[in-house]
Amino acid sequence: MNRLSSASWNLEGSSGKTFGSSKTGLGNNSPHHNREKLPNMLRYIALNAFIGLFSVIMCIWALVIPIFGGSGRTVHFRCAVPWAKAILRVCGIRVAVHGRGNVNPEVPRIYMCNHQSFFDIWTVLAFLPVDFKFILKQELMNIPLLGPAMTHAGYIEIGRAHV
Repeated sequence: MNRLSSASWNLEGSSGKTFGSSKTGLGNNSPHHNREKLPNMLRYIALNAFIGLFSVIMCIWALVIPIFGGSGRTVHFRCAVPWAKAILRVCGIRVAVHGRGNVNPEVPRIYMCNHQSFFDIWTVLAFLPVDFKFILKQELMNIPLLGPAMTHAGYIEIGRAHV
């Protein structure tokens, strides 16, 4: 019997808000709102600095792994997965995974991200328990360090002109 497997996840920030919904209105100029802007801005800058620096470090690590005989699978599980888990952790994202046991790593599947969240790529990397390969736009392979790291992980580039 051919049964479709499914797994799903919900992303929730440290504030308890589910991503994709917002209860704050635009143009809130109350004194309380303005006092909160600076810490939020500093947190935003710190998180982005961490993500950028940590991404560079992990890309370099992804380039070193094959020198010592590591495969694309090794790069995926020893570099991409820890990279994604660390970013989700420092951003305060809690992920609830349902149905992970339904995912059979021995059966070929196509997993698709819908990019409805800034965090969906990191979530898939961190919590999908299979060795999968992303299909990504060719332009991403031109990014220094990131492109070669994704090549070593075995991710597949596709030119939009060929679609």
